[in-house]
Amino acid sequence: QEPDPCAPAHPATPQSERSGVGAMFPGPGPFNASAPNKEALVQKIKDMQRSDTAAKEQWWAYADTQGAGVRDPAKHELSSLQSFINSFNSGVRFEAPGKGDLAELFKEGQRKSSSFKQAWSTYCQLYGNGVNDPAKHEPSFLVGFFDFMGQRGSMAFGTFGMSMGMMAGGSRRPMEGPTSTGDPVKDQLVMKIKGYQKSGEENKQQWWHFCDTSLGGVRDPAKHDNATLTQFINTYAL
Repeated sequence: QEPDPCAPAHPATPQSERSGVGAMFPGPGPFNASAPNKEALVQKIKDMQRSDTAAKEQWWAYADTQGAGVRDPAKHELSSLQSFINSFNSGVRFEAPGKGDLAELFKEGQRKSSSFKQAWSTYCQLYGNGVNDPAKHEPSFLVGFFDFMGQRGSMAFGTFGMSMGMMAGGSRRPMEGPTSTGDPVKDQLVMKIKGYQKSGEENKQQWWHFCDTSLGGVRDPAKHDNATLTQFINTYAL
């Protein structure tokens, strides 16, 4: 018997003979098990910040310009996290808002005042890996220097006020200023956290939340030990 030329080469399998999940519930395509999830991307960005200063600065700049200033990667959408990682890996760089103006202010201060220039240079040698160019530091570091100078100035004015009070027979009340903890390492940790709080409202709220949940609500960094301060600094990649 000759085959029917109109019949299909491979007859369809009868419905009663079909079996398996794929036959019962056909899907759009295979599941991509390698697709990134948000938790993995959040951890990746945190690791990038801890291991690479440039990556941390870029994440902060990206968050400030593209993410409404929200620097906690866990609060970003997955697409935003993936966009940052792709951009960073491809060489795209973001400029932090206001950083240029702040860096220029430092350069002008160095041009106009030799004392400012010397103080900034010493500060960079001690705490900034010897890098004097303000444009190569993150804004929180620049603000930290201002805070440092303000503290030292207040202490000097306090000493001056006390001396004047003694000369006037105690009629002048000495000015009060911040005092050192007596530990240079702790002073730097305290100053770093204070500078971090002053660099943005979200940063301040992060410190407050840390204190309220882990430190009994005590928000003065000078009242905590070095290990606790270092823990916060490492957690938020300061």
